[in-house]
Amino acid sequence: MKKMIALTCALAAFATTATLPTIEGESATGFTAVTNLADGVKTMIAVPYQACVGGEIAVKDLVSTQGLAAVSTPDNADNAARLFVLQGTSSVPVYNVYYLDSAKGWSTTNNPSEPMAASVTVGSGNAVFLVDPTADTAYIKGGLVTNDQNTVCSNGYNLVSAISTEVYNLGSLTFTTPTGAGKAKNADQIILQDGKVIWYKTGEGWRYQGAAVTLSDVVIPAGAGFWYYNASETPVVITPNNNN
Repeated sequence: MKKMIALTCALAAFATTATLPTIEGESATGFTAVTNLADGVKTMIAVPYQACVGGEIAVKDLVSTQGLAAVSTPDNADNAARLFVLQGTSSVPVYNVYYLDSAKGWSTTNNPSEPMAASVTVGSGNAVFLVDPTADTAYIKGGLVTNDQNTVCSNGYNLVSAISTEVYNLGSLTFTTPTGAGKAKNADQIILQDGKVIWYKTGEGWRYQGAAVTLSDVVIPAGAGFWYYNASETPVVITPNNNN
């Protein structure tokens, strides 16, 4: 059953100048614009949506191909838009990489070990990286999430986000329960797109360069995510802060 497309404010101007593909599914659907993409540099993109029939969304359905660079063969993948999807969590991030094929859409490179974009899914509340050599704006799409966020961060690096199509602050999220330490390298960390590292100090809470940090003062742009580094084997769960 087709549902009406729910547009965010950031997309309203675009809707008058271009046609985006229809999404079909059982849930209401939407788009979020991610602006100011850095040419040829990884931009962290939030996943605030689910599959239109519920559950995790397939990589092939996550980012609209509208306006992004495409090529006809994987040999030229470096000249196309590419998605970097984290393979689980580990002390060193490892990615599956998909390039935009002009005929096939999001496709694997010549690496035979990479799973197809149709078979890899990303859960809402997570994030991916996008690289495009020329585009300034990309559009995330999918089904609207109606249940509360419950993002589990395992040991190592996790690409995460709020389930939000608008600007949000980290104070709107609850992190249960971060591991503290006396030094940043041994503690849980929140790493922002600009490289700023916020870490959890035992007995003192979140810190940045030795000073206390109020998470509600840390603003994340619409459509953006962040790294969460879990320093322990105990999962950290990100949920909405209903008091914020």
